[in-house]
Amino acid sequence: MITVNKLKMLLAEDDIVLTAGENGLHKMIEFINVQELAQKSSWMKRNGFILTTFNDFEDTSSILEQIQWYAQMEASGVGFHTAKHREIPVEIIDFANKNHFPIFKIPSDFPYYRIYERVNDYLHKESEKLKEQIDKVSESMLNAVLLEKETHHIIHMMGNFLNVPVIYLNEDLETNSMWSSQRYSRSGINNVIKEMLSKEGQLFETCKISRIYQESSFYKVGDTNLSFTIFPLRNGTGFFGYLLAAIPRKEYSFYEVVIKHGITALLLDALKKNATKQFIKNQDIQLFEQIFCGGGVRDLDLDSIHYPVTKLKQIFIAETSDISIIKDQFLRLETIIHDRAQQELMWISGNRIIGLLTFPASHKIKEAVAKELAGITVGYSDSRWEYGSSGIKKLYEQAEYTLKHANINNKAYAEWQDLKFNKFIYSLDQDHFLYNYEWEVLRPLLDYDHEKETDLVNTLYVYLNSFFSLKDSGEALYVHPNTVKYRLEKIKELLPNIELNDPEQYMNLMFALKLQNYKEKNHL
Repeated sequence: MITVNKLKMLLAEDDIVLTAGENGLHKMIEFINVQELAQKSSWMKRNGFILTTFNDFEDTSSILEQIQWYAQMEASGVGFHTAKHREIPVEIIDFANKNHFPIFKIPSDFPYYRIYERVNDYLHKESEKLKEQIDKVSESMLNAVLLEKETHHIIHMMGNFLNVPVIYLNEDLETNSMWSSQRYSRSGINNVIKEMLSKEGQLFETCKISRIYQESSFYKVGDTNLSFTIFPLRNGTGFFGYLLAAIPRKEYSFYEVVIKHGITALLLDALKKNATKQFIKNQDIQLFEQIFCGGGVRDLDLDSIHYPVTKLKQIFIAETSDISIIKDQFLRLETIIHDRAQQELMWISGNRIIGLLTFPASHKIKEAVAKELAGITVGYSDSRWEYGSSGIKKLYEQAEYTLKHANINNKAYAEWQDLKFNKFIYSLDQDHFLYNYEWEVLRPLLDYDHEKETDLVNTLYVYLNSFFSLKDSGEALYVHPNTVKYRLEKIKELLPNIELNDPEQYMNLMFALKLQNYKEKNHL
């Protein structure tokens, strides 16, 4: 792409002169095309430079009409070849001057291909020059990281080269660094950023999660309308903010190499600065995992944890069966939680995401997680605990139980208070001595069901759950109440020492039945 003024300079030595429209020299030329037919073609695009002899046009009025159409279609100018019409008519010159539409006079013996050669040769040299500049600025940006210079040096080099406003927002959407030419004030750019975050906050989230750059709407800065291309700064599960550059998306390919090298430099800089922070976080995670596993962490050791343990309110465990999506789900979850507080600790462990919260997750947050994280099941602990490593371990175990409960019941998430009686059942399952408790109580029924392919165990469970109602039990089992009555007689025959109306025996049976039901659902 070149300007009309640059074309004028390139063609001057070939005696091709600008005859009219000097006030249009600033116009950009995106392509050069030859057109000899007297027609107004639909292929005509803006910013084209037309070469023509007007051979197909018989009089001045028809030529003028065609040039007026070129101007209407926002052509950049016309090269009027004098092979047929030796002079450019005055009416055309007057129109061109009045409408700032550049017209060049091309000698009658000058071939078109020479114009293409001139332009292509210039563009090739400019391309080589640009490549050298890109290599130089890219090397300088990487050197800035190695020399431990401030982030502003990288942003400054990018802005100087691109000659457009460039902004670096950190992960909290705060302006870390900015470069802008004198054409735009810093306060004007800051106001645009605030307006953009207010109106298009979701665009930033999309950019972060999809890892694909996005283009903002246009915003007024001084006397100019600017659109920003937003680039996410991500490395694996690490997210370090956004790079904003005031270049239209369609022009991105022209600046692509510098922007990519700039992003690499910013990521290296962020990773370098984040190394200490990540080391501290990893130490905290190791200590917490030791606590979860009962690794003998003393309460005194909690003082060495950098996470604000005294503010801990809740632990959650999110689980997925598709390990390939867990990194993206981690970022989505982090974004939802991050909107509420800044001191949360989260990490990936196998197919799980473990999170420590300094606030109890609200119903709104839980529903947002369930809605936005398809394929993830979450268990939330209670929000009340006693300080110390045993209290932390208790919260973690509660989160494991609630996760188990959510999976068994095909729910997106479960809370500690949802478990009710099942808290005892899940605890029994972990007890070495009580692992086969249901067999000790229900063995005659279990053996009979297995041999005769009957449903006595389930019938007893439904009957006790419906508080001895034959009618409700029949409806739940889809059988006649008399069938339920017959089965109960068989149950009493197999369990002759059981008295269902006895509170202690009732509780004993319910424990065993719920444990059996839980194991059956989990194929244990």
